[in-house]
Amino acid sequence: MCERIVRAIIRVSELTGAALLALMTILVVLQVFCRYVLHSPLIWAEEAARLAMIWLGFLGASVALWRGRHIRIEGLVEILPSALGRFVQRAIDSLVLFLLGVMSVQSWNLVRATRQQTTAALQLPVSYAYYLAICLGMVLMTCYQVMRMVRGWRPGTNQGAQVVGEAR
Repeated sequence: MCERIVRAIIRVSELTGAALLALMTILVVLQVFCRYVLHSPLIWAEEAARLAMIWLGFLGASVALWRGRHIRIEGLVEILPSALGRFVQRAIDSLVLFLLGVMSVQSWNLVRATRQQTTAALQLPVSYAYYLAICLGMVLMTCYQVMRMVRGWRPGTNQGAQVVGEAR
C-alpha cells in the first residue's frame, strides 16, 4: 500500500517536473523574444522562470534520492568486509537521514519566518514561492530515505541504497 502511494507521488513529481521544465523553456524564450525583438522585456518572466527552476530542482532531487541516483562514493563500502561494509552503509544512511530531518525542520522554520515577504515582480509570498519548495523537497527526501533504509536493512539485501530498477 505504502509503495503504491510513493510511486504515485513520484509520478506526480515527475510530471510536475516535466511541466516546470517546459514552462521554464517557454518563459526564457518569450523573455528573449520580448527583450530583443520587441524591445519591451517582461518584468515577471525571469522571476517566474527562477521559481520554476527552484521547484524543479527540489522535486527532482527527491525523485533522484528515491531512485538512488544521487552521487555517492561506493569504493569504501565495497572494499570492506561484508559485515563492516553493511555497518558503514547503515551509518551513512543514518547520517543522511539525520541531515535531511534537520533540513526539513529548518526549511519549515524558514517558510514560517518569511510569510510576510513578497517577491518583487509577481508579488507572491516568498515563503510559498521559494521556501516551500525546499521544505517539500526535504520532507519527501526524508520519507524516501526512511523507506529506502527499511527496505535496504531487511535481511538478505546487500546495500541500504539499492532500489528496484537502479542501474549499477
